[in-house]
Amino acid sequence: MIARYYHVRPFAVSLGTKPALLASSTLIDSNLPVVDALRKAATVKDLNVLIGRYSNMNRLEACSVLRKYSITTSKRHRVNSPDPNAVRILGSQLLAHTGDLSVAQVTGILVSFAGMKQGMSSQLFREIQHKLITSVDDFNPPHLSNSISAIAEMRQGTVPGLLKAVEKRTMDNILITIPRELSVTLRAFARLNWIPSEEFLKGSQSRIKENIHECTPHCLSSTLWALTIFKVRPEDNLLAAVESVMIPNLALFAPFAVVNTINSMRQLQHFPTPDLCKATEDFLLDNSHLLNLEKLAQSVQVLLQCGYRASRLIQKISDRDIKLRREDHDRDL
Repeated sequence: MIARYYHVRPFAVSLGTKPALLASSTLIDSNLPVVDALRKAATVKDLNVLIGRYSNMNRLEACSVLRKYSITTSKRHRVNSPDPNAVRILGSQLLAHTGDLSVAQVTGILVSFAGMKQGMSSQLFREIQHKLITSVDDFNPPHLSNSISAIAEMRQGTVPGLLKAVEKRTMDNILITIPRELSVTLRAFARLNWIPSEEFLKGSQSRIKENIHECTPHCLSSTLWALTIFKVRPEDNLLAAVESVMIPNLALFAPFAVVNTINSMRQLQHFPTPDLCKATEDFLLDNSHLLNLEKLAQSVQVLLQCGYRASRLIQKISDRDIKLRREDHDRDL
């Protein structure tokens, strides 16, 4: 059975002080140890106060505050947007600790900032990347893949030598790197416009193909998408292996992720079998309520380009379009 996609939470990091952030909160007593104050902080407002009040946190305290701040302002809590002032203070505090950060803390800083959709200061971003380069041999595959993925997510560029160091370290550990970590790294390289060596591409694809049943849907779609960006020919039988695990496991995919994966196959000059196309159409029909008309139309286009008629899906789009037009007409009366 194909594995489900999982997300690794950030670790922790950062802090500072700013009078403006002290605005009215009685939940945090300035005499409490940081760890106790952090436990009491239940909202973004509480955390903003905490960040402003505790100006001399040690490395571990700073890491814990950033972790909780990132989680509290994550996508699940869209009403709790990060305070730019608090983010700046966290970054300033963190800058003083970069030389002493552990591997897990470096990864945590990057993943936390990426999760908050907040950019780091250019100085902090450079220092964190230099720390990654100098300690890259201490990074295990999960930490390394999550770090480079977060760097790609932030879209702030990279310092010279970073991508080469990450590629070399990943290649050194390729036999103990699971497919998910390889696909995350490939996707990050593609987003950063870094084309890895032929040796790396072959090794990654072979490792993924050998462990294809351990791949998550996200792993499969990310890998194929990256290969289309690199414009390289896939290793023999890789796409056939991907197709072999897709049909019985389509239910694990997000609907449009299936379409993206098939579209990547087509771009890589591999046309899916009629069985996969039919299974995809069945899956999209069952989940059509999750897709708008534009996505459904794009799905049809991809299937048509693969030589599959998709007549039932076309009829579904037509029926929905007629229904929407009638509803619009009724509202206008």
